[in-house]
Amino acid sequence: MNVTETETGFTIEWDPDDPVESVFNTWTEQDFIDVIMKRAQEVIDNHSEQQNDEQESIQSTDQPKDD
Repeated sequence: MNVTETETGFTIEWDPDDPVESVFNTWTEQDFIDVIMKRAQEVIDNHSEQQNDEQESIQSTDQPKDD
């Protein structure tokens, strides 16, 4: 699969005869957009969770220990 940036957006090309890539033969433009948007949201969510975990870790080390 090749993704190329153009002046108006992106072009996605694949080998329609390839046993793996041929799955895309029936995909519409919207199918590609939906998959990209879903994965982008997963990356954002994962990043947010990591940020929250790091913040909680920093806050817990700043708290005095009850002895």
